[in-house]
Amino acid sequence: MTDEPLAPEQRDHQGRLMLHLSPSTDRYFLRRTGEKLELELGAEAKDRFTSPSDVFWDYVVRDQGLSLYWERESGLWLVAGDASDENEAQLRSLAPRLRQHLSDG
Repeated sequence: MTDEPLAPEQRDHQGRLMLHLSPSTDRYFLRRTGEKLELELGAEAKDRFTSPSDVFWDYVVRDQGLSLYWERESGLWLVAGDASDENEAQLRSLAPRLRQHLSDG
């Protein structure tokens, strides 16, 4: 891990928008955020991938794909399902609500 601060947004290798939600490397933040997506926003869980250093949880919210991505070194990210403007707009509107949810404890 580097000592440089993480950019609040970046692109993955497929060009998808990634918005940083929390620097906490506690995997509990992933579970809490997933529960928020499912219970309060009606997201449907689709697929989960886990390795020793990272986790992807895929969801569909209002017919748009998105993923929660937890990485051991950098914390929790929200990732667009694709690089479309519509999907990125949804992600940008959703991220502040999820950040607030995480900060409320």
